[in-house]
Amino acid sequence: MYKNKYIHLFLLVSFGYSWLLWGSLYWWTDLPIMAIVISGAFGPSIAGFVTMYRLRGGEGVTHLFRKSVQFQMSWKTYVIPLLLVPFLFLVAYWWTDRSDALLVREPWWIVPYFLYMLFLGGAVQEEYGWRGYLLDALQSRLQPLLASLSLGVIWTLWHIPLSSWLEQFRRIYRFGHMD
Repeated sequence: MYKNKYIHLFLLVSFGYSWLLWGSLYWWTDLPIMAIVISGAFGPSIAGFVTMYRLRGGEGVTHLFRKSVQFQMSWKTYVIPLLLVPFLFLVAYWWTDRSDALLVREPWWIVPYFLYMLFLGGAVQEEYGWRGYLLDALQSRLQPLLASLSLGVIWTLWHIPLSSWLEQFRRIYRFGHMD
């Protein structure tokens, strides 16, 4: 079912959309870095929907949506992550930005940050592509461990532009000018 041409289409759309948008917005606009990151992060999900539409039509798109709302455990199982994740997010934020962090000055910001990360950041932006389409496609060809490791390598490569741009942003922010 998952032919190589569809896997290649997914990778082309995912990397192409994200990298072209990130590069264009980064080099030719004055948008804040987070706006650039957020806008380009939709590449994998867009690629997942485009690929599933090409592969199975509207039924494929519906399949991706349905996979995202499966609740196979008791509601009690979800309580711990829903309480633990905001706490861990807050600790990580304080740890990485202790000096004058927004969440230290105004802790109520944890709620919108958590909701963004839970529903939009990563989940909607990336997971319909990475886990919704590509993991299944790779598992149809590889053992689960190899499929997961391959996906991890692809995911890492997809993030390469952000690592260099964010480092440059950090240097500017820290020192006030480019070195």
